[in-house]
Amino acid sequence: SGWRTLARRYPERAVFAFSDGLHGQTVRFGEKWLASEYIRSVTVRVDDAGLHISQGWIMRIGHPPIAIPWSSIEPLGLVTWFFASFDSFRVDGQFTIGFRAASAIARIVAPYVEQRPGEVLDHR
Repeated sequence: SGWRTLARRYPERAVFAFSDGLHGQTVRFGEKWLASEYIRSVTVRVDDAGLHISQGWIMRIGHPPIAIPWSSIEPLGLVTWFFASFDSFRVDGQFTIGFRAASAIARIVAPYVEQRPGEVLDHR
């Protein structure tokens, strides 16, 4: 899956307090029919080093925490898939990660990545 591939490439080495980050986020790995979606189960943390993504302790089996440096992240803008919209990013030019639109993630990530104003992608 996209999660495992990114976790192998960008393993999280730090341990963070549970209070750190935004809990209960919906995250989508991949595009269109090949995507895996984790609904309201992901914790996202942002700092100067990069984007940190993790599952709750039960789901960590098979879903180790991920730490992606900002240098590997490129904004794609808003991606709509059927009736759901995701603020999406490309990692290493090949993996797509989307966060449910209207979540706080895009606002938090914005200062760290270059934005492309007005870009909207529609994958219906």
